[in-house]
Amino acid sequence: MVLLKIKGSITFGLALAAIVFFTSGDKFLPQPLSGWSYSLRTGTVNWISGIFDPSNRLDPNEARQEQIEQLEGQ
Repeated sequence: MVLLKIKGSITFGLALAAIVFFTSGDKFLPQPLSGWSYSLRTGTVNWISGIFDPSNRLDPNEARQEQIEQLEGQ
């Protein structure tokens, strides 16, 4: 029973440390860790914003339009 409480405390502590590392680790950690924290956060933000970027949307009719243009060119 005590082992389960310790395991839960360790899991909570690691989750909290990961959140702090991700959100504000570059402000107070020494250089190797602060650089990793900043890179992780900016990479994640860029990846998420890239998913929702409307300029990168695929045109579902693009392949069909190319086929029509090829047929009209013959």
